[in-house]
Amino acid sequence: MFINERKNEIVATKAEYAKAMKVGTPEFDELFRARQLYPTAKVVIKKSKNQDNYPKLTKPFMLGYVEFKDKEYYDEFNKLFDLIGKPNFEDDSGEPKTYSFFDVREVFINRFYEMGKYAYNEFSARFALTSELSASTLMHYQKIA
Repeated sequence: MFINERKNEIVATKAEYAKAMKVGTPEFDELFRARQLYPTAKVVIKKSKNQDNYPKLTKPFMLGYVEFKDKEYYDEFNKLFDLIGKPNFEDDSGEPKTYSFFDVREVFINRFYEMGKYAYNEFSARFALTSELSASTLMHYQKIA
């Protein structure tokens, strides 16, 4: 959270603002102090500039795509979902790290980067309608990517 004096704004992310709406949190205190310093300033929610957002990249979608593209890798990739929420140790720092869905998603994106943004949007729209993968649909969108 920061203050833009030139525009008379208190700028916060969506997550910071949500936390600031709960009394007793550090974000609440920070917003309260900012409002005391600049009572006429309006609170502005900063929009994310993340262009690599894949909201429909779900487990069934990824598993279906992996099954079609690389059947030998399917079992190994499916095991990554079992690691979600379980602690695992990193080699470099030795700090415990818990795997999340975003880690699995990152593995998928890095391995199947050939599936471009356009093909992803088109295919995920089709996937949402049918909710099942067919080889002919995947082949069609593989040609687009």
